[in-house]
Amino acid sequence: MTPTRSRTVGDIGESVAVQFLNDRGVLVVGRNVFVDRDEIDIIYQGPGGLVAVEVKTVRNGVDP
Repeated sequence: MTPTRSRTVGDIGESVAVQFLNDRGVLVVGRNVFVDRDEIDIIYQGPGGLVAVEVKTVRNGVDP
């Protein structure tokens, strides 16, 4: 199965977001985690516990 264009753009956006977090010393512990039928794009370990991140990717070159 070939990924759709929107899925490919979304994957790129998620990778940029993970790199952004990693560059700031954030420990990413999960990507594309499904809970029932819902997906959490990124989960990271914050000082107070786990943090869920929803990534929205735009195509106009805006920095994260």
